[in-house]
Order: sequence, then structure tokens, then C-alpha cells
Amino acid sequence: MSLHCRHQLVWLQAAAWPALAATTGNDAARSALAHWARHDLPLVVARQDQTPVEDAAALGLPLPHTWGRQRLRFLVPRALFARADNFPHARDVAPLLADAVRSAFIALCDGLAEQRLEPRVFGSYGWQLITGLDHVRDGSDLDLLVPLRDARSADDAERLMASFAADTLRLDGELVFPDGSALAWREWRPWRSGQVQHVLLKRIDGVLLAQGTQWLERACEPCRVSHR
Repeated sequence: MSLHCRHQLVWLQAAAWPALAATTGNDAARSALAHWARHDLPLVVARQDQTPVEDAAALGLPLPHTWGRQRLRFLVPRALFARADNFPHARDVAPLLADAVRSAFIALCDGLAEQRLEPRVFGSYGWQLITGLDHVRDGSDLDLLVPLRDARSADDAERLMASFAADTLRLDGELVFPDGSALAWREWRPWRSGQVQHVLLKRIDGVLLAQGTQWLERACEPCRVSHR
């Protein structure tokens, strides 16, 4: 099973859960894992070690308030993976939002769709959609992943996300390029306009402080871009 980028969801075979539970001495974590196993809930692809273990992958699990908001990490043999998928579509989170921000968020989703962009919701809101548990708390950011085609689509995504106005909800998240490289959406405009020379790229094997335009040329091949 190919793991192209962070934030992919992975469902496990039933045989995986006892092995995961055996790696933790934490009662709350074991209780959470039992719940995940009973309800066939996923884990998420985490940043991988720079020296990977053959035929295994690092998966994460951010637990809800019920289990103390622990963040668990496991190294899981790929032979125990059942299937993989993405976080829910951003529009699916609208019912979880307060009335005061819901219409503005739907308008944002409509605008992104007009640009042929299909954002996903991850973070606490994404996990609450998937599990039905208490991941969201007062002050939780709304985190979006926006898969991109090229630099122009990054321009479109950033412009629309910057236009989202909601005093009670902060929009966070990442722009994800075709090669899996991602950066915080708020970093795009300063770099694109030449205000800053570096961006912090998040990749499946680590983070990189990238300078110039070569990183984007690689991420968007065959596109060739420059500051504008």
C-alpha cells in the first residue's frame, strides 16, 4: 500500500490491535485502542523516520478528551493494513459549525469548488466527523488540507482562505502539492510575493526550510514558476 503523504487515514486488520495495545502501559490508551478496534476506526499516517523500517510505517492517533487528548504513535507492519483513504470532504463539517460561521464556511467551500479544489478537513474537526467523539473543544482551529495542481491553484486557494471572515473560528491548514510537500497556507502569500525567502516544507520524511524556487519546481513538475 503506497503512502504518498502525511494525513492519509489507514484502517487496520483485526489482528493489529492486540499488538498495538501491548506496546503501551497506559490504561487510557489501551481503552481507546479497544474502542478503535470495536468500531473499526482509522489511524493516520505520521511523519516517517528518516531511516525507515522496511515494510512498516509510523501511524498516529490523537485521542479525544474522553481519553485525555493523548497523542499516540505506533510503528505498524504494512501487512496489517486493511485499506487507506482520505479525511472527509471539508463541506461535511458544516453541521458541526456554529450558525454564525456556517454560511461563510459553505461559501468558502463553494469558492474552492469553483476553482476545482477539493479541500479535506483534518485536525480536531476531521477526527470528530470520523469518530463522533469529543475531539473539538472551545477554541479549536478548523484545519483544512487543500490538494493542489500547481502554483496557480495555490494562489487561488490562499486567496479564498484569506477571505474567510469569522471572529469565532480560526482557519488553519496546509496546501499540499502533487509530490506530497505541504506548507501552512498562511506562508504562501509572503513567499509568493517575495516578502520572505524561505518556507517550511512538511514532507512525509521530515521538515525542510526551503529557499528559492527549486522546491516548487520539483513539487509542481512540469510547471516552472517564479515569484511574482
